Amino acid sequence: MRPSQWVKNLIIFFPLIFAKKLFDLEAFILSFIAFICFVLASSIIYIFNDICDLEYDKKHPIKKKIRLLANSNLKKKDAYLLIVLLGFLLSLLLKSNISILNTVIFFFILNISYSLYFKNIVIIDLVIVSMSYLVRVFAGGNIINVQLSGWLLICIFCLALFMISFKRIAEKKISGFKSRPVLKKYNNEILLKIIDLTAICSIIFYSLYTVLVNPNLIFTIPLVLMGFFRYYYLYYTSKIFEESPIKLIFSDKPIILLLIFWLIIVLVII
Repeated sequence: MRPSQWVKNLIIFFPLIFAKKLFDLEAFILSFIAFICFVLASSIIYIFNDICDLEYDKKHPIKKKIRLLANSNLKKKDAYLLIVLLGFLLSLLLKSNISILNTVIFFFILNISYSLYFKNIVIIDLVIVSMSYLVRVFAGGNIINVQLSGWLLICIFCLALFMISFKRIAEKKISGFKSRPVLKKYNNEILLKIIDLTAICSIIFYSLYTVLVNPNLIFTIPLVLMGFFRYYYLYYTSKIFEESPIKLIFSDKPIILLLIFWLIIVLVII
């Protein structure tokens, strides 16, 4: 179920923050329900993905030790049973929160198709994973009936693509292509070009959002720039570059401080 990855679903609260409803109790509860729904949904996908990737995970130097299916601490039938249980809990939540049902269904279609097919297609695999972040944001907006700016949505997509591309580089460095066949089709040069392009686009689109939609947030642009610079710094100077972008971000104090400062400014100014 990968609890350490549940933090990705916090992006669901973005619409709540930018719509100035963070302290609206009803809206917060609805957003929290959406968060729980996607924790359950993403956990189901993680389990399903582990079933599909079982043979490759056994060849990965890290995953073969920590993934319960790969290290034989969990049987396939138990994994399927857990999927059914989580699916039942998710259906109970969605029954009373029908506004995000279509979004959750699309999330499943997107990620199941990725696990079964698209993860083996170069570039498309990056795009599909990045789109999963957009789906979460749409769910956060739908449940509180808020529509986010297009500039911000494009920024989030580019930011996700930036982090996923760095993840691919780390995977190549740690395990080569043994755990993910599509890595055979990538080299560091093309991935770094994608990273550079998406970093530039993320900064530009975030800046356009602040200038055209929410001018008060223009003061956060330097923090965003510093965040990208820090991420690059870690890649080029660290002997061990974390395979998981989430682990990297939340294990680095400067990035955590930048995130805290950004959130404080956003909450105060908005």
